Amino acid sequence: MKNCKLSIILPVYNVEAYLKPCLESLTSQTLDSMEIIAVNDGSTDKSPEILQDFQSRFPQILKIFTTENKGVSHARNYGFSKSRGEYVWFVDSDDYISPDACRLLYEKANQDQNDLILFPYYEENQKTGEKLPSPQVCTEQNFRVETSPRQLALVSPYPWNKLIKRELFEGLAFPEGIRFEDLPIAFLLMVKARSIGYMSQCLYIYRKQIGFLNNLTEGTLDILTAVDFLKESLQEMNCFSQYKKEAEFVTLKHFFFRFRQIITNYDKDKKDLKYRLINGCFDYLEQEYPNWKENPYLTPLLNDYISRMLFLYSSRKKMLRLVTVCSGKPRYFQKAYVVTQKKLHPESGLPVR
Repeated sequence: MKNCKLSIILPVYNVEAYLKPCLESLTSQTLDSMEIIAVNDGSTDKSPEILQDFQSRFPQILKIFTTENKGVSHARNYGFSKSRGEYVWFVDSDDYISPDACRLLYEKANQDQNDLILFPYYEENQKTGEKLPSPQVCTEQNFRVETSPRQLALVSPYPWNKLIKRELFEGLAFPEGIRFEDLPIAFLLMVKARSIGYMSQCLYIYRKQIGFLNNLTEGTLDILTAVDFLKESLQEMNCFSQYKKEAEFVTLKHFFFRFRQIITNYDKDKKDLKYRLINGCFDYLEQEYPNWKENPYLTPLLNDYISRMLFLYSSRKKMLRLVTVCSGKPRYFQKAYVVTQKKLHPESGLPVR
């Protein structure tokens, strides 16, 4: 395809229940000169047959590649290597996109010469079908993070709510073999972009997986690897000191999200994992960001739930004690314990801002 404007990169792994609506939304786009690069990551369900059916109907735009099952990062990196678009959009195959999304994004990028475009999304509840728009956190238009570093603290880690100019990926790739692989990449793309645009329309529909938040596994420990990858990459780019406050806040925010997973997980067999996660996060903060409690973004930019829980999340001792006391206890016991601790220790120990 000559003069390919946009490549959609689509990792596919055992998503037969969702793949048709996704492909229908992609193949019905109105942008000319675009391609869909589908990477079948060793699926064992009917996903390959669905891909073949759509390719027979849309042979000019849909290309299929098959690899061994190596995870979403490998599939994204492999798909990118096979793509040719001036811009790329990483779409998850259990989600779908809005009509005309590709044309609207490309026209905006072309008109304003954006290297990166951010946009909100709908979160679709899989039980009710209800769609709720994500918060519109971007407050700038056609900016660089050099002059608007606060936007780095606000950026979401998802690759699918960003249109990315191809050249931004020079020297970058999704880290493979870990969870949270998109967290550092989103941050690094922002740092590299010369012009970041914003569109207020929700152009992506994220199918929220019920219970995902409570999925506490060994892979949850990968958050430590992900934030360290971010720090080391910024150091290699010689800009860590410039964006240290923002990187520190992103690290804190994602550690606190993992603490929320601990709070909302009642599996008695996860006690040791919870200990390791808590100690690993606090050890990392003490080593890399010893003054983290003074971060200027900490209280103003955290969401309401996490802000209310800082009395607990900001203390290694309190978090470890919660796991010790509540391990194996029913849900109501843990909830009552948290309420009691809030009354006894309402202060977070953070500076008042």
